[in-house]
Amino acid sequence: MNFIIDFFSRSWPLITTTLLTGLISGISTTLLLVTVNKGLGALGSDGDRLTLLALSFTALCLIVLVSKIITELLLLKMAQRVTMELRLELSRKIITSPFETLEKLGTSKMFANLISDISTLTSFITSVPSLGVSAIILLSCFIYLGTLSWKMLILTFSFILIGLSIYITLSNKARVIVKETRNIHDHLYKCFQGVTHGVKELQMHYLRRDHFLNSDLKTVVSQINSLNLSSGLYFILARNFGMILFFILIGVLIFVAPQSFVVESDALRGYVIVILYLIGPLQVLLSTYPSIIQAKISLHKITDLGASLGDTVQSKSVLTPGITQVDLLSLRDIEIEYEQQNGEGFKLGPLDIDLIPGEIIFLTGGNGSGKSSFAKVLVGLYQTKNGSISINNTSIDESNMDWYRQHFTVLFSDYYLFENIGGLQNRMPDNNIESLTQSYLRKLELDEKVKIEDGKFSTTKLSMGQRKRLALLIAYLENRPIYVFDEWAADQDPAFKKLFYTVLLEELKVKGKIVFVISHDDQYFHVADRLLKMDYGKLAELSKAKAD
Repeated sequence: MNFIIDFFSRSWPLITTTLLTGLISGISTTLLLVTVNKGLGALGSDGDRLTLLALSFTALCLIVLVSKIITELLLLKMAQRVTMELRLELSRKIITSPFETLEKLGTSKMFANLISDISTLTSFITSVPSLGVSAIILLSCFIYLGTLSWKMLILTFSFILIGLSIYITLSNKARVIVKETRNIHDHLYKCFQGVTHGVKELQMHYLRRDHFLNSDLKTVVSQINSLNLSSGLYFILARNFGMILFFILIGVLIFVAPQSFVVESDALRGYVIVILYLIGPLQVLLSTYPSIIQAKISLHKITDLGASLGDTVQSKSVLTPGITQVDLLSLRDIEIEYEQQNGEGFKLGPLDIDLIPGEIIFLTGGNGSGKSSFAKVLVGLYQTKNGSISINNTSIDESNMDWYRQHFTVLFSDYYLFENIGGLQNRMPDNNIESLTQSYLRKLELDEKVKIEDGKFSTTKLSMGQRKRLALLIAYLENRPIYVFDEWAADQDPAFKKLFYTVLLEELKVKGKIVFVISHDDQYFHVADRLLKMDYGKLAELSKAKAD
């Protein structure tokens, strides 16, 4: 909500211009109706009056056309700007939020916000021109009707109030259902992730595929389908009850009103013409109401996500003093507690360790022992409640945590490979990034599969092992003081596994890097200068003889 308020405060010239052109369009449309009514009344009179009315009609048509086009273009521009800035703002908040917060939120909820909710909000904003113009037309027409007959205006308002009460009652029932539907959309996105990320497993196991399609996915889409039908029914009833009341009102004005009080024929004709025309703007207003409800719910969801991230957004990357040469990295009395995926609590620590340049450290341990969690603590993705971290005796806290993370190059087991290599030039000596990239591509035997074109890889559609080699290339280009590899060699063939452990790690060591490797490949434990073992959250240093 703060973003929306801030956006409108910054965009007031655009909003003011849009409102002004919308006002002109609405008033001009009403004047068109007045001109039509006068023209009908002037039939058979002198030609000069008809000519003047015809010229006025033509001029008003041009004004309505131009003002409506300008209004809709301005609102389209504003809607697209809102969409762009909102997506950028939410993405920035997500990227700069603590990793633990993002894990708790889940990717499906964030996808629903970034795609579904923002699109719903944009659709509503795009419909605002028609909504605003219709509202202005209604107001202007009511003012005109009041000049024709105040008694019939009271009668008209009475019918409108009855219609609104029916419409609001039915729409409020629909609003509750729409809100429930939106909550289920988070589960729908989770199912879609299963469709896209688990397609191999689903194709290989027909029983699992059948259960997923006919139980998991079908249950969610059936719920959404049922709820959409229910809310749609309420909206249809509300909209059509409102419409029929207008026709009943016309019947009352024609057949009942003249029997109850004196009505001039010109005034009656004007009322019938205006009310018939108002059915269109009223339909626009009524059909927009469901969009307003959906937009309100989406805005609430976006605001909730912003609130979840807002209080925990980390500081921007500190460019000064920049990345330093690390002489000593120390962790003291580090402890964290978190909930595992099975719902059970897990405690890591207390941990004490010093890391110095020019050494290779291996970390081993069983599955679920806390290795990856320790790596996330080490690189600053998990923030500890107890203990301290320091680089060269500089203490690390929330104020410089992002600066601390810039000292690490990390290849997690679920590493995401970006297509571009942008942002690496500043880390490379002599900015000779392309020639160095080609050299590494040849070393990793990827030079015949991947090229660098305009700062991007020509393709990332490679095998898992090849993608991890490409990620290793990026790691080399980053040229940072500390390297962390989480089971990097797990998907490599024996030749590249040997190259990684005996050649590439040694090159990083010679360059004075701190190299931290999570590995189960005990045949290469001799490469390590130090061998650590994680066992149920406790860290111990092993001798190589003991490891063997």
